[in-house]
Amino acid sequence: MADKVPVKATFDSAGEADGLSEFVSGDTLGYAHGGTGLTALGSALQYLRTNAAANAMEWGTVAGDIEAVTAGDGLSGGGTSGSPTIDLDLNELTAAAVNVAADSIAIIDADDSNDNKKEAIADLITAIAGVGLAAASGVLSLDLHELSAATVNVANDSVAIIDADDNSSKKESIADLVSGMAGDGLTATNGVLAASGGVSLGLVLALS
Repeated sequence: MADKVPVKATFDSAGEADGLSEFVSGDTLGYAHGGTGLTALGSALQYLRTNAAANAMEWGTVAGDIEAVTAGDGLSGGGTSGSPTIDLDLNELTAAAVNVAADSIAIIDADDSNDNKKEAIADLITAIAGVGLAAASGVLSLDLHELSAATVNVANDSVAIIDADDNSSKKESIADLVSGMAGDGLTATNGVLAASGGVSLGLVLALS
């Protein structure tokens, strides 16, 4: 059944009802009588609401409608329609001059339900500094005082050296070192020096 044109009462000059007539363009039915007081539909997807003065009805648009999702630094994706998504993209980040004493990095905290957190580089370096290493303001350094004492096995143990042939850090067996030190009148066997005539020599190696 098609919509019908409603009727309304007509009034004479004295304000007395004197008949009925159809609604014409511009006529409205106020909210007090079950209407809206509006003469036309709103735009697509608008909704009916009370106006700011709270004295009439009006068409409104949902506040906060997202019209676009833009991916910022470190993110990719986004869009202006549908259901856009955002992805982490570390290649989007700009390069930085690293300040190991003050900068921080992102971590997944295994001790806190794998929560995302930041941690100072200096704290990370301090945590990874093991035996023989010291950490200060995010910088690692060699610290031989960290090493524990050992019973020296001159036949099998090794010491650290700087190889003058390529200036790199290497290890060398004490036995090879002693062999290299054995000059005229000396022999070296398994890291022990002896006089060629069979008299043993005491060898003291001082490491600092």
